[in-house]
Amino acid sequence: MSEPTSDVEESLVLERHDPEGVVADPPLSVEAVLLLSVKQLREQLLQRGIDPKGRPKPQLQLELMQLLQLQIVVPEIKTTTLEQEQMQLQKEQLQLEMLRLKLKTEADNADRKERLEKQEAEMELQERKDKLEQQCFAVEIEAQKRKETFEAEQQQRKEAEMHKEAVEQQQRKEALEAEMRKEAVEQRQRKEATET
Repeated sequence: MSEPTSDVEESLVLERHDPEGVVADPPLSVEAVLLLSVKQLREQLLQRGIDPKGRPKPQLQLELMQLLQLQIVVPEIKTTTLEQEQMQLQKEQLQLEMLRLKLKTEADNADRKERLEKQEAEMELQERKDKLEQQCFAVEIEAQKRKETFEAEQQQRKEAEMHKEAVEQQQRKEALEAEMRKEAVEQRQRKEATET
């Protein structure tokens, strides 16, 4: 297994350091990606604008294959050599890693969606609560205004009745005084008439 690795490494290094840039990098296959060293994987990712610092080799392989849009296909193994078994094992491990990442992403997305829906529901509930409180406050203010208006009208009616009663009382007093004056005049006239 060491000989194909060195061949791939040499071909990648030669093609990457071509001074004229005439020879283009051939498309990488799944097998080629699996045979790359950690250093070569990092260089490939750096060329594609990805910073691979501090990541383990399986993740580097996985990210490079995702960038290259390589489909991991597990072929039916007819010959059971040690190299093929190791390659098969690596492919299966990568498949499991991709599946794990996919499931994690789906779970994260579901959690994010649930949190957003919960936040929206809480915000909507708070808005309805605030609106209801505002409506209750407006009703209370309106009731207070009506109460104050009613009390003011009651006070005005009471004052009007008291004024009317005072006026009537004054009129009765004046009428009584006029009657008494009239009676006094009549008595004086009767007295004078008697004396004459």
